[in-house]
Amino acid sequence: MHRTLPLVASFGLAACVVACNQYAYVPTTNSSATVAGRPAADYQIPAGNPTGEVRLATFGIASIHPSGTPEKFQVKSLHLRMIVVNNGERPWAVDTREQQAQLAGDGLSRAAYASADRTGSGPPYVQVDPGGKRTIDLFFPLPQRLQKASKLPEFDAIWVVHTATRTVEQRTSFDRLTLDPYYYDEGYGPGFYGNYWYNPWYPYGAFYGTYWGPEWTHPGVVIHR
Repeated sequence: MHRTLPLVASFGLAACVVACNQYAYVPTTNSSATVAGRPAADYQIPAGNPTGEVRLATFGIASIHPSGTPEKFQVKSLHLRMIVVNNGERPWAVDTREQQAQLAGDGLSRAAYASADRTGSGPPYVQVDPGGKRTIDLFFPLPQRLQKASKLPEFDAIWVVHTATRTVEQRTSFDRLTLDPYYYDEGYGPGFYGNYWYNPWYPYGAFYGTYWGPEWTHPGVVIHR
């Protein structure tokens, strides 16, 4: 089954049933948690004196383009979800512009689109208040030759969180697994995608050869799973 989800600032309620791809990506270390039913890497941070937690999981490859524009502007992207929990007494921060995906032989990709829940400030600078929890979705454009899961055997997520005492930078590796087809429910609560951010500098700084039209500044994207 194939559905198209419009994600815009003023509309954040959507749900669908999606057929899983033939492949899935799982973290190679710290895989002791789940996010939306997917294996997730779990980190207690900062090391030595943890006062919070970071979980990372991936939804695999998605095709995205600005809502209201032709589908020829689609860009294949890697979808990463990041959940940050701050149990300390001072605010933390996540700058979505600092998060990267690294593919062997193809350098780094920076997020072209980022979204966060509406419990606080929106991207690109997401604040995590004391006792708070933030969910952040990041979409990293893929180079032409790696725009299918069958061509992307692994990748690394390089993530950065600014805690109250230090900046934590970590690398999480994901490997591809082959799965039997199955179906899962994917839901979005009201206003979940109310905070969003587009990288205004694309295509500069993305993978060479990844075309990105000027319409990317349009407030909304369509995701094809």
